[in-house]
Amino acid sequence: MLSGKLISLRPVMEEDLPIIVRHVNDYSQLGPHLPFRFRTLFEMKKMYAENGMFGDATGSFAVLDKSESIVGWFAYFPTTMYVKGLEIGGRILRADDWGKGYGTEVARLMSAYLFSAKDILRIQICFNTTNPASKRIAEKAGFTYEGIMRHAYRFDDRPVDMEVWSMLRAECPPLHEVVVGH
Repeated sequence: MLSGKLISLRPVMEEDLPIIVRHVNDYSQLGPHLPFRFRTLFEMKKMYAENGMFGDATGSFAVLDKSESIVGWFAYFPTTMYVKGLEIGGRILRADDWGKGYGTEVARLMSAYLFSAKDILRIQICFNTTNPASKRIAEKAGFTYEGIMRHAYRFDDRPVDMEVWSMLRAECPPLHEVVVGH
């Protein structure tokens, strides 16, 4: 487990799946910046059966608060085939937990972990240009603004632009400086 001041990260475990599915299927907790689609427990268990949802190119973390309750679900995944890097993304599951600094700490911990464990040059975060909370997370976690990815996806039947932020290996503090209690 990787522990910060506010939250801890660990690979998703099979017993986490019903909790994650319940929360990601709650439309009222989504916020206005992401498209909604139902996920089934069957779908999540199938993904888990492949590699425990944790492999070289993709992986999922459960985000735990200090009481060890699951408050988020974040993942890393490839950007494009010619970029030697990964993208991170996810969400804090309940609106009651938004704005507590969890997302920023997740981004810091995940970045430090991925740079220590993977042969990558960069990590990026992409988000809807109308999402000020994700922008604050990227800024506070030490990412650098790169630009706008125009018409990256469709939401409410209209094209959506996304901001692209990145962190290079040399810009990331080492894992031992980010993890609390090391």
